[in-house]
Amino acid sequence: MRCKDNGKNGIRLQFFGKKDFFCYFCPELIQRFMAIIILLLYAALVFLTIKFKQTYTPTGVMVFLWTALNATLLIFFRDMVELKYSGLFYILAGVSLFLIGAFIAHKTAKNSNSKVESLCFNSTLITPFLVGLTLLGLVNPIYCIYAHGFSISDLFSVESITNMTKTFSQLRYVDDTSYSSFMQFFLIFTYTAPILGGFSWLLVYNKYQKLLCIISVLPCLIITLSQSTKMQTITAAILWIGGFFTSVFSYNIKLKFNYKTIIVLASLLALFFIGLFYSLLTRWGGEITDDKIDQNKTSFFDYSFGSLMCFDEWFHLENNGTDYSTTLIQNSKLGRLGFFRKVENGVHVEFNPPLTKPVVETYGRFLNELRYDSLTNYTIQFEVKCNVKPDSVKVSLFSNNAHPKGHYLMLMENEKQVGLNRWYYSHTFSLDSSRSNVRTPDIILSLDSAKYFEITKFRIDTGTVAQPWVNGSGNMFYRDNSLKYGVMTFFGVANALGIAKRQSGIYRDFVHFGRLDKTMRSNVYTIFRMLIDDFGIVGALVFLLLLGFASAKAIVFIKKRKMIFLSQAFLVAVYSYVMWGFVASIWAYTSIICAYGLTFLIFSILQKPLHGESWVTKITNKLKPKKK
Repeated sequence: MRCKDNGKNGIRLQFFGKKDFFCYFCPELIQRFMAIIILLLYAALVFLTIKFKQTYTPTGVMVFLWTALNATLLIFFRDMVELKYSGLFYILAGVSLFLIGAFIAHKTAKNSNSKVESLCFNSTLITPFLVGLTLLGLVNPIYCIYAHGFSISDLFSVESITNMTKTFSQLRYVDDTSYSSFMQFFLIFTYTAPILGGFSWLLVYNKYQKLLCIISVLPCLIITLSQSTKMQTITAAILWIGGFFTSVFSYNIKLKFNYKTIIVLASLLALFFIGLFYSLLTRWGGEITDDKIDQNKTSFFDYSFGSLMCFDEWFHLENNGTDYSTTLIQNSKLGRLGFFRKVENGVHVEFNPPLTKPVVETYGRFLNELRYDSLTNYTIQFEVKCNVKPDSVKVSLFSNNAHPKGHYLMLMENEKQVGLNRWYYSHTFSLDSSRSNVRTPDIILSLDSAKYFEITKFRIDTGTVAQPWVNGSGNMFYRDNSLKYGVMTFFGVANALGIAKRQSGIYRDFVHFGRLDKTMRSNVYTIFRMLIDDFGIVGALVFLLLLGFASAKAIVFIKKRKMIFLSQAFLVAVYSYVMWGFVASIWAYTSIICAYGLTFLIFSILQKPLHGESWVTKITNKLKPKKK
C-alpha cells in the first residue's frame, strides 16, 4: 500500500499498484482525531486513578502530570507545533502500565486484621536537623558565588544578577570541570533539606518549625537566582512534595484542601512562573527589549513542552527506519517546505508549488561532536542538485570552546558546476582554539524559484580520515543502538563506577520541531527515551509496570510497618522520579541518590515505633553503659 498526500482533498491510497482509493480525511482532521483520542484515554486514566483511590500516590502523580502536559499542549498549543503522535501514544502506554502495576500490587496485598503499630516522630530533633541541613546546603551556592568573583550582596542587584547568571551559563556549557567534587558533596545536603522539610510539615505545630520547613528550599532557590538553573527550584519543590506525601501515608493523615490552600498554592505557582520567565530573560544580558521578550516567550514554551515534543519527534524517527546518518537536513522546517525523501548518501526535497527566493536552513543533528586541532585545515564538501543555481550557499559551525564564541557563518569559497543542474561546493576552515568540539555543520541555501534540490556526497575531511555521510562506526553520524541496561537511568552511578562517562546535559543530539515561522529545538527527551535506551521499547514498558507495582508495595509496607524507613526513602525516590520524568531521570544524578541514603538515615533517627524499637534505638541501647 502506498499513501500520497492529496492536499486539502484528503489522502489517496494505492493498494498493490491497483486503482487508487480516495479517503476524504484531510490531514488536519486526522490530527484533531488523534488529539481527541489521546485526551479521552487520559480522561479514562484520571477516572480510574480516582476510583481506585490512587490520587496522592506516585501513580496519581504520574497520571495527573502527563494528563496536564498533554491536555495543555493539545488543547491550547497544538497549532504551534507539528506532532507525530506516535511518541505521545507510547507515553500514554507507559503511564497506563504504571497504573496497572499499582493496581496489581493493591489487589495482591494481603489484608491483615492485626492492629498496626503507630509511629512516634521526635519533633524536638527536627529543628537542629533542618537548620543543619539548610546551612550545609547553602555552602554550595555561596561557595560558587564567591569562587567566581561575586558576593551575596550581588543577589540584591538586577544588573549583578544578570552578569552572574550569564557567567554561570557560559561555564555550564563550556567548562564542565568548573563543578568540583567539593561542591557536588554539599549538593547532597541541598537536596536532603527539602525532603525533610516536606516530610515534617504536617508533623510539627510550632510556627518557627513550620518556617524552617519552608526555608529548607532556600539553597536551591539561591542556585536558581544566581545561576539561572530553573531545575534547581523545580527539583526542590519536587523533593519537598515527595517528603510531604510520604509523611501522609506514614501517619495516615487525611488531607483537606480548602479555598485558602488552593489560593496559596496557585499564587506560589504563578510567582514561580513569573520568576522563571524573568530568570530566562537575564540570560540574554543587556537591556530587556520587546524583541527579547518575544524571543523569551518562544523559549519559555520550549522549556515547558519541549521535552514532550522532542520525545515525540525522536520516537517517530527511531521507529520509521530513519537512520541518524541521514538526518543532517531532515528537520521540521524542511518537512513543511516540501516533500522529503532520502536518496543515496543524501536527501531530496521537492517543493510544490515552487517557492520564490526561499532561504532553506538545513540543521545538522549531532550525536557526537568532532574534535578539531587549532589552526589545522579541515574541508567540508558536498554537491547540490537543483533546477536553479543557488544564489548563495553557506555553512555555519558552532563551537562552545572555540574563540571567538558563536556561530561561524562561512560562504562556500570553492564552487563549480559538475553536471546538469548539479554544483559542487567546498570550504576549508580552521578554528582558533587548542582543542575544539564542533557540532555537525548547518547548511544554508538561498534559492530562486526552486522546484527541488538534493544534497549528496556530504563529507568532512579532518586531515586524517574523511568523515563521509554514510553508515558505520567511526564517523560523527554513528549512533550506538545497543541497550544500556540501566546506565542511562542511573547515569551518575555508572559514571562513578567507571561504566560510562558522564556528559553535561546527558544527550547531545537535538531535535527540531515547531512551525515554519518558529522552529524550536531541544535535547531533553523525558524519562521515556532513557528507559528505551536502557531496556528497549518493550523493556521500558515492563520497567514502568514493575515500578508502579513497587511504588504501591512501598505504601503497603509503610502502612503495615514493614521495612518502614527503607520504604519511606524509596517512596520519596519514586515520587521524585515520577515528577521529574517530564525532563529526564532524576536518578541519573549521584548527589540525588546520596540524598536518598541520607534521608533513610534521618528517618531512622527521627522516628521509632510507639511500642518497640528501631534499628537505631537498638544500637544506642547497646552502647549505653550498663547499670551496676
